[in-house]
Amino acid sequence: MTVSTSVRRQYLDAMGIQVWEERGVVPVKVELAEPKVKVGSLGDLEHGELFVTVQSCKACGLSNDGAPKISPVARSQSPWFVVGDVPLHQDNRSLSLFSPKALQLFNDMLLSVGENPQTTYQTTRIKCAQSSIEPTNSDYAYCQPFLIREIELIKPKVVLLLGEAAAQSVIGSSKGIDELRGKVYTLDAIGIPCVVTYHPDQLLQTPLLKKAVWDDIRLAKAQV
Repeated sequence: MTVSTSVRRQYLDAMGIQVWEERGVVPVKVELAEPKVKVGSLGDLEHGELFVTVQSCKACGLSNDGAPKISPVARSQSPWFVVGDVPLHQDNRSLSLFSPKALQLFNDMLLSVGENPQTTYQTTRIKCAQSSIEPTNSDYAYCQPFLIREIELIKPKVVLLLGEAAAQSVIGSSKGIDELRGKVYTLDAIGIPCVVTYHPDQLLQTPLLKKAVWDDIRLAKAQV
């Protein structure tokens, strides 16, 4: 999708983002932690089989709570692989990474760098929908093999991690998001660059973060 410079500026103006010159970033290599818990052998599963496996998973307390699960989408290769924290319930009973306002904001940011939001692959680090139970690192240990297999199937050019929880889990770091963002992480196990940024829902609460997120989106765009 090609978006002219003037149209991109319109998106940025609407979001209240001032344009500055970008600076170079040195890649950081990190090892993708081995899953602490094995959920069967997922290495040979295709999309349909992975869908069934995710939906039937009863490995942790979140699934036992009866929460619906976000499922892998059968899609050809997507250049952007976007990872949020937990799926959110929508009015039509579907699951999404974003609230409606946050989704619009995220789409505008992708459009501002010439990317079509419809071609991104979007998923979450935790597959069970948001519930009264707060996800733990142990819960993510059960979901991590699903996420790794999704990345292997999609073969994206960049992984964009939204929010502190998603970033810490995938990168395997206890650092806060302010320290994690602004860098390119190369996950050796899958050989794909990762970029960390704030979740769009956080931008709705703190609009001053929009410029930082736009910088991160441009950093991710540079990997595509």
